[in-house]
Amino acid sequence: MHTHRMNVWRGPDDHGAVGMKCGACHGTENNPSSGVPGAPNWGLAPKSMEWVGLNLRELCLALKDPKKNHGKSLEQLIEHNGEEKLVSWGWNPGPGREPVPGTQKEFGENTRRWVETGAACPG
Repeated sequence: MHTHRMNVWRGPDDHGAVGMKCGACHGTENNPSSGVPGAPNWGLAPKSMEWVGLNLRELCLALKDPKKNHGKSLEQLIEHNGEEKLVSWGWNPGPGREPVPGTQKEFGENTRRWVETGAACPG
């Protein structure tokens, strides 16, 4: 929710423009010396996955829509939320950043329960 320093651009693959790829600064883990965050496959989420401004129902529907969730099935969402290394960054965001609540394992289990009970969205 802030402008990226260094005038970085998204690029066609969401991993930076030619000559300014995300991996040039962002490694596979946070850099404690520079404060630059990092995780495997670091890059911007595709624009189709933008959540800003969505209400709870819209967010829920977007999470389930393969056109908006990067082609994932509900079963793949369970694995993605519970095991994906890039997602795990939320629980280890580095100094000066607030980690998300709970654990990634809990997030995966909550996703599994949601899917197993029908993946309903609020009305």
